[in-house]
Amino acid sequence: MSDFTPGTSRKPQKEITETAAKASGFKSREVKLVDVAETKAPEAQRRRRTGRNQQINIKTKAEAIEAFYAVADADNWDLVKLLRRQLHFWRMRAKIEKTRLSFYV
Repeated sequence: MSDFTPGTSRKPQKEITETAAKASGFKSREVKLVDVAETKAPEAQRRRRTGRNQQINIKTKAEAIEAFYAVADADNWDLVKLLRRQLHFWRMRAKIEKTRLSFYV
């Protein structure tokens, strides 16, 4: 081991490395700059910590879901507030006593 001498390491030329990477189909991990105008704005998240722990799943058409979200977004309401207001409206319209539908709210 006393006759060991470390060798000199040379970095490969960048052009050769890029050519070999392209030939083998290697995808670059370098960050690509993207024009801000080309990116779309992220969708608003509707997460609020409310203490509610029950979930309702409804199968419907896309148009109904879009309309529901549009109404909630127009007044900056969360979805539960919109649902509760609609249930209240239906109760008042049908003149149903609150005790019979109290489990909905």
